[in-house]
Amino acid sequence: MPQASEILYLSRADIERLALTPLSCLPVIEAAFAALASGDAVNGSKTGLFASGTSFSYAMPALLRAEGVAGVKWVSGADNTARDLPGIAGIIVLSDVETAAITAVLDGDLITAVRTAAVTLAGARRLARRDSERAGFVACGVQAWAHFDALRAVFPLADVRCFSRSRATAERFATMVRGHGITVTVVETAKDAVAERDIVITSVPRGEGLRQELSPADLAAGTFVGAPDLARTWIGADALAFDRILTDDVAQSRTLGNKGMIPWRERFDAGLAELITGTCAWLPDPQARTMFVHAGIGLGDVAVAKYVVDRARERGVGMILPR
Repeated sequence: MPQASEILYLSRADIERLALTPLSCLPVIEAAFAALASGDAVNGSKTGLFASGTSFSYAMPALLRAEGVAGVKWVSGADNTARDLPGIAGIIVLSDVETAAITAVLDGDLITAVRTAAVTLAGARRLARRDSERAGFVACGVQAWAHFDALRAVFPLADVRCFSRSRATAERFATMVRGHGITVTVVETAKDAVAERDIVITSVPRGEGLRQELSPADLAAGTFVGAPDLARTWIGADALAFDRILTDDVAQSRTLGNKGMIPWRERFDAGLAELITGTCAWLPDPQARTMFVHAGIGLGDVAVAKYVVDRARERGVGMILPR
């Protein structure tokens, strides 16, 4: 373990060596949200800075009392479609609660992808039908890849439809899906991607020309929707037609809704912590259309980062930096 004057640094390559998957991080995520429900964890307010309509930065803090760790993720995003660069870049800093020492600095990109998919999986495994085999993806970037990895680990996926503003991005995603022996079709519209699906994932980044075009009326009965993109392509006026609206954090989702960053206001029926602890007793329902919208909170990032740091120390991965 590093001394108080030392910091463990983990690059993306270091984190890749640890072979994180959404499924391996699922127990970490569920324990963190259970701790949030009991008061053993605190999720700090998400603070944002916006340079333009497509360029932003967020600070996302959280505290895990039992783990003795506090942390923050600094994440920035931009519309990098024309630059052929990732649209999201992040870093995570952890500190020891007892000594206040900064203990670790980690690349946040892979952790962001994996923890987000694990959060969706925590909801899907409780609310999506267990025999779900038809999935639809709207946008085919990093989050689509991570969510596909999460879903195929739990559900018997057999048929995938995908749509992206970039046909080349959709084709790359489709090639990966076929590599797992799953039928996949690249479709021409977002509505084509979500029709007659059991599970839908929308992960559309900020960008010019973004349209709110999807509605619960486009979905089959019983569809589970995971929306790690703040549901930005869904028509807010139609949100009341969802039978159930779940979110990672009700308070932050309401704040974002009131700011217009989620396309509807106020109605968020339950938080993930309630679902995990059983306070919310929802079950898979073959008739219910369920929306799980992510506000995007630091709790999962900090919990997964702590898990990654522990594994890295056990395996001697990473670099010790002087303070």
